Amino acid sequence: MMIPYSELFEVELENHLEKLEDKFEYKRGTTTGLQMLNAPLSFDIETTSWKHKNGDQTLFLANMYVCMVSLDGMKISFRYWHEFQEFCEKISQFLFLGKNQRKRKKDRRFAKRCIVIYVHNLGYEFEFIRDMFTWESKPHIFAKTHSPIAVRSDLGIEFRCSYIASGLSLAKVGENLQTPIQKSGDLDYEKWRHNETPLTGKEWGYCETELDIVV
Repeated sequence: MMIPYSELFEVELENHLEKLEDKFEYKRGTTTGLQMLNAPLSFDIETTSWKHKNGDQTLFLANMYVCMVSLDGMKISFRYWHEFQEFCEKISQFLFLGKNQRKRKKDRRFAKRCIVIYVHNLGYEFEFIRDMFTWESKPHIFAKTHSPIAVRSDLGIEFRCSYIASGLSLAKVGENLQTPIQKSGDLDYEKWRHNETPLTGKEWGYCETELDIVV
């Protein structure tokens, strides 16, 4: 069941994050030296796109009308970007990740901690979030222009591309996992939506299935 961020109690989120840390362990990365929480986390956005004529130019525009996060089964939806930014800040502060770890431990023996959130086709989602955070990752993590393999913010949240890791479309991954997307509803991408557009039960089902497949 999807929980709107506007209806999520802070204590509910904190209790879930506490259980998440108890259930999974931090593993040190072989190349980064970071301690990464080994937990099933995913992120996805749904957008409305359109063409806009500007003189002789044709601009391709898009807006997010809902984005979602899955935290080991807890699925949270956001209709506005400021909600998602606030959510990321809360996670970083509660788990003492990235720059917030300094508030807990100043001993240099402790490696900086982070969590990894998987995104299918990160190159697309990154165009929406690239200006929202301060990124610690270097340009070499990009497989090609604007198609990052992984990007890590100073909040200790790293977004990784599951499409590059798997080499498969989301539909194909779902088929291999015996979780076909079409069984949980259809999302008409020709329909115009905005942040206040109500979504049907079938549309929410489609969104939840996408999150489940990625994790």
